[in-house]
Amino acid sequence: SFQYAPPGAQLFFVVRPAALLASDEGKRVLRSLGPEFSAARQAWETSAGVSWPQISQLIMTVHQEDLQLRAAFVVRLSDAEVAKELLQRWANPEEQQAQGKSYYRGSQWSFLLPEDDPNVFVMASETEVQGVLEFNGRAPPNGAIEKLRRVSDSEQHFTLFATPFSLTGELLRDGRVFFFGPARKIRDPLDELFPRGLDALSFSMHFGDQFYLEMRFFGRTQDRHALAADFHKRIAEIPDQIERYSARLFPHPYWRMVANRYPGMIRYMHNQMRIGVGGDEAVINGVLPSQAAHNLLFGGTMFLLAQPGVAIAGNPAAKPQGPQTVEALLATKLDLSFDQQSLEFAIRDLGQEVKDRHPVLPFAFRIQIVGTDLENDGITRNQQVRDINLTDKSLAEALTQIVVVAQATGKPASHPDQKLVWVVGPDPDQPQSQIVLVTTRIAAMKKNYELPAVFRSE
Repeated sequence: SFQYAPPGAQLFFVVRPAALLASDEGKRVLRSLGPEFSAARQAWETSAGVSWPQISQLIMTVHQEDLQLRAAFVVRLSDAEVAKELLQRWANPEEQQAQGKSYYRGSQWSFLLPEDDPNVFVMASETEVQGVLEFNGRAPPNGAIEKLRRVSDSEQHFTLFATPFSLTGELLRDGRVFFFGPARKIRDPLDELFPRGLDALSFSMHFGDQFYLEMRFFGRTQDRHALAADFHKRIAEIPDQIERYSARLFPHPYWRMVANRYPGMIRYMHNQMRIGVGGDEAVINGVLPSQAAHNLLFGGTMFLLAQPGVAIAGNPAAKPQGPQTVEALLATKLDLSFDQQSLEFAIRDLGQEVKDRHPVLPFAFRIQIVGTDLENDGITRNQQVRDINLTDKSLAEALTQIVVVAQATGKPASHPDQKLVWVVGPDPDQPQSQIVLVTTRIAAMKKNYELPAVFRSE
């Protein structure tokens, strides 16, 4: 079940880590995801205080607020004895109270240890943990996703539950950058792949003597047979699309053989897929040789990393070139032009411009509007920003121009009446990271943020 998942989730990743690592093919699948995934997993294990072999089930949900993503985790342990050591492993976080129950707030994450289930803990932001307590661990689920969960197989090694919007409109929206580059690199193909009239989908895999994969679709306004047939037809178009894309690549010898064979792998997978219906949902599933799993995932990962005209070698984690700090990034040049937008969308587009120019950075970059700071000064995200036409300006200059135009005082940035400012400060969700915050002059002073020189009076 999705018990203890925070409210509002419409994107669920369900993994059985211990079972996955007990399978030879499961281990190969994890290796096929590359060094980025391995590093992310190690970092997560450090934060959680447990390792994957100790976890029987891991549920990750994704939440969006103010266009920013936050992850939450429901962890079910194989051995309840491990749970007795968790507070110490989390460096003895501070105990807090909400809804008459205790939770624990650490420097990076908050944690919940449900009293009625000693094998489970929740690791999330404080907002999500409080949401779990508000609903006593039983937040009302999305109806379409719940239908698919009820018919899912809990023995699968991996299952994704999602609404189309949670994937393409939130997780992969414009402005987001992942290890493979801009989110739209995968969002656009998914938009083309999803059947029309789709309310929710699930995708699951099991890695054993054979590789089993299954997709289920639910749509209130679309016939289930039509949903399945539509998706099956769209899969058939993928090999030709990959071949056209491959013609623009120069695969490194490290993965050239897989690149050449990949369209054929997809055709073979398509030929093994069977269409059916089950209850209210459409079902497509197939059984392939066990080694197909890691080959398909490895090939897909390398194609995502590849850039037309660039040879991708076997070390995609090479040190990124370009600005190495937030301060250096603020000095880089860019272009930005629009007639009129809200402050929120102007900041979003500026962030996208930066990420398009610097898709791989050695730090997590984002620009966040601190909504509560603005509200306290009577400023809204809908402040209009007009007539922006920046050419070869630094990121710092662009930020200043946007906040000055948004407030429209007619006075220089250094004037005390210019309430809206930007600073480099701690990420509200991960305070150890420095990001760009759009806040107010008063809030910056209260929080001891250093104002950029342009906002300081002589």
